[in-house]
Amino acid sequence: MNKLRQILVDYLNITGISTSNAEKGARVIGLASHLLGDSFAHRTMVPKDDTLVSSDLFSKDMWETFNWKKIHFVIETRDLKFFDLATTNYEDNVSFYNQRYMVTRTSVGNLLSMYGSDQAFSARSIYGVSYDMKLNNLKAYGESNGCVNDGLEAISTDVYRVNRNHREPSKYIFGNEDDFLQYNYFVC
Repeated sequence: MNKLRQILVDYLNITGISTSNAEKGARVIGLASHLLGDSFAHRTMVPKDDTLVSSDLFSKDMWETFNWKKIHFVIETRDLKFFDLATTNYEDNVSFYNQRYMVTRTSVGNLLSMYGSDQAFSARSIYGVSYDMKLNNLKAYGESNGCVNDGLEAISTDVYRVNRNHREPSKYIFGNEDDFLQYNYFVC
């Protein structure tokens, strides 16, 4: 948690906002709310049994690549843009895997309730939601920031699931996953 705290302190010091604790608190809660939304929007794994993304959206070769990776559970919603789909607005579309949006609302509500009642924050109390999907590497990210045994495994993949770069194989992985070497990982 010290790493995260230092990032927030550095951010607050360089933004030039008021030094009032109320304004700093509001800014931090806003950042945390945005981060919660982004974690569900971008880090949710495309389920192995997904039916929302169908073959008619792909070229034949790309469908085979997508389906292979989907079966091996390595595609995050943020990776869909790498498959040349007809539309690219999946990550921020609240209708696509609507549960992502619903749990974000619940998680942000949990965060605001704790803030409003001056309760201590914990990953379990914020992310402790009923979520049938998985967030990539959430448990390990939490552990690397001091959240050990905090219940994140219920909505996290077991290891970092890394999408191999099928567009430029010489690059091995896509640039959005270059932190994978810091964790246990699986590449497909």
